[in-house]
Amino acid sequence: MVVTEALLSEHKMNILRLVVNGKMDREIADELHLSVDTIKTHVKQILHTLGAANRTQATALALKWGLVPPWDVEEPKKNAGWSET
Repeated sequence: MVVTEALLSEHKMNILRLVVNGKMDREIADELHLSVDTIKTHVKQILHTLGAANRTQATALALKWGLVPPWDVEEPKKNAGWSET
């Protein structure tokens, strides 16, 4: 099954983009000025629409199907507590 953007509202597409970028519910809620419970509800609905079992699978599907283009994915931030070897 391929999902098009038409199946997700603009609002849910924005939340999906933030999920793909590794944002947690609290971070998304803060950025969009919504409650964490509202974000959790939206994420559950997005997972259901995509047929994804979890956020990781939703991310993979969103990238595979072009719902979130690769150039819209942020570089992961380096954790100050980790050392590179």
